[in-house]
Order: sequence, then structure tokens, then C-alpha cells
Amino acid sequence: MPGWIAPARRTSPRITGYDYSLPGTYFVTICSRRRECLFGTVIDSAVLLSDIGLIVNQYWLEIPHHFPTVTLDLHVVMPNHVHGLLSLPSSNEAPQLDIAHDLNAIVGSFKAAATRSVNTRHAAQGFRLWQRSYYDHAVRTEQGLERIREYIVNNPLKWELDEYNPERRRQRRA
Repeated sequence: MPGWIAPARRTSPRITGYDYSLPGTYFVTICSRRRECLFGTVIDSAVLLSDIGLIVNQYWLEIPHHFPTVTLDLHVVMPNHVHGLLSLPSSNEAPQLDIAHDLNAIVGSFKAAATRSVNTRHAAQGFRLWQRSYYDHAVRTEQGLERIREYIVNNPLKWELDEYNPERRRQRRA
């Protein structure tokens, strides 16, 4: 077909060959589909969650109920994305629980559960809540962990500068 260009192949943000079931702390960022501000708004440097944002927050907090070896650290639900820290233990830290979970399974389960709940509560079957993938970073040092915690806490305060803020994107284009 003349003039037709094949779509670019999507590359995975996952590190090739990395074992995402390894013990450690991971920082994840999960964006709403098309980065739409579905989860709330920022008013006076504080996030005011919408009904959908409250559901997303609830399901984030429930991750350890479904994955008992996972420990949650700080998180924030922003208008169109979620930042969170979670830890996977070593087998020495959780010997009584012979369950291995990887980060992809945990994030996938969280996204699916939140989406099902939103679809059920809003009678919107088939509504896609999330972008296809997510960003992750394996935290390697205590200093790195502290920097990420500070970033999470300060994220609402810096919403005007946030790369995910659609208003900032519109201003850059103008």
C-alpha cells in the first residue's frame, strides 16, 4: 500500500535477562492510559483523589494481601500515575512462605484488580485504565532509597514541573 508505514515496534522497558523475582526494593511508576488525569487533581500541592484514584490507592495498599511476601514502602497516587516502592524478600527473610513472585506478576495483578473494580463500579466494561507497561528501577543503595522516598513525598508539591502533567506539556508546545 503506497504511503503506508509500518508502526514502530514497541520495546519493553524491562532489562533483558534481569530476574525480577530477585530480593530487593523496586521503585515503580505506572501511568494511566494516555496519561489521562483519571485519579484526581492537585490542589495547593496536595493530591485530591477522585473515585477512581481512591480505588487505585486501595488496590495498591492491598498488594500484600495477595502477595504476602511483598512489603510496601512509600507510594503516591498522582492525577495520572502512581509511584511506589515495594520490596521482595529473600528466601531467608520469608522461609515459611515458599512463594516466589516477580515484579511483573505483582504489578500486572494490581493493574488488573484496579481495572476490574473501576469497570464494575462504573459499569464501564472494557475501560482501559492503564498504559500497557510501567517503569521500574531496582534500588541498590540506602542513599538511592532515601532519594526516591523524597521524590515520592515531594511529587505532589512539584506537580507543575512533573513530566506527566498535561498542563506542563501543553505549555511546552505553545
